[in-house]
Amino acid sequence: MTGATERVASFIGSTSLAALPADAIPKAKKAIADTFVAQLYDNNGALAVKSVYKVVDVPQTFGGAFSRTSPPPSGTSPECKPGNVPWKVTKL
Repeated sequence: MTGATERVASFIGSTSLAALPADAIPKAKKAIADTFVAQLYDNNGALAVKSVYKVVDVPQTFGGAFSRTSPPPSGTSPECKPGNVPWKVTKL
């Protein structure tokens, strides 16, 4: 292993992503993925889950909501505020 891969491997077990060096994830390998919004519902008395939206190409910052210096996600962070999301949302 060399370079960024070696540095990432050395931080395995770290409790904070902020501990990773800024260049630990090469620009070409940033975390961008499709994600899904799920809905819980009553299925004849049993709790069930179904996907209701597909969100395409969500970046690891969630459109700027998270950064290396922002607090970790919680019930109050980031602050909930209306606005447009920078990615495509498709109803399933």
